[in-house]
Amino acid sequence: MTGSTAEIRSELIHAQKTGDHLKEYDLAQAALQLYPDEEYFRYCSVLALARRNAKQRALESFYACRLNRSRNEYVRSLEPRILKDLAFQSLGGEQPFLTMCREKFRSAAISCHQE
Repeated sequence: MTGSTAEIRSELIHAQKTGDHLKEYDLAQAALQLYPDEEYFRYCSVLALARRNAKQRALESFYACRLNRSRNEYVRSLEPRILKDLAFQSLGGEQPFLTMCREKFRSAAISCHQE
């Protein structure tokens, strides 16, 4: 992949709009090879994982990419979103709210209010 950050961003946005999250992830990863310090590409990579239902991997990547230290609150808001999704995944089948892991939901809620 070659191109300016603007061209790559345009391709990423197109992949997002069409719901091609696998392509979105591949584009973000390729862009990171060219621009490893570009937060937008790190964010898109993690977001694509979350959208592809690889929630645990997305959370691990979120921290590995140091997105929790971002100055952009929109970027940081991805953490509680992933934590919430992981909490819902942990619910049981028949009576989900009786078996829910309150601690996982608590972690998601707390992370929303951290700076």
